[in-house]
Amino acid sequence: KPLSIEDRKSNLMARWDSRMRIVQGGIKERDTMLNLRRVLLSEGIVPSSINNIVMDSSVSARAEKKYWLQIAKEARQEKQFTTATAAVVRLATNSSYDVVIERAKLLWSQEQYHKAIQMLRKARDLLPIKNTKSTVTINLA
Repeated sequence: KPLSIEDRKSNLMARWDSRMRIVQGGIKERDTMLNLRRVLLSEGIVPSSINNIVMDSSVSARAEKKYWLQIAKEARQEKQFTTATAAVVRLATNSSYDVVIERAKLLWSQEQYHKAIQMLRKARDLLPIKNTKSTVTINLA
């Protein structure tokens, strides 16, 4: 039985993720791969390995956000703050929890503790609360 379009998309993303884990080195080596994926997904183009399936815009937007976050996180962890800041700036219009937290982590890494805390407080007040019964703990390391 041939795979559905959704299964092929899922397989592609899984293969990309597994290849990313294999790549040795730091953000400089991974950045090229991440940007290629981001461009392919943002343009709705998928390699011929899955029969030229075009992803819809919601899938490509989520994938693009994921890759910018990954670039920001890896660059921040390697103290490549210029690269991390550039990736976070690309997410400027996105105010989801994970983006706000990555921005705060970047500020914290740059010893801008007050700005990081302010950002988290502002986000807490502005973003809708998903589950008011739980407490969220954020590791800023």
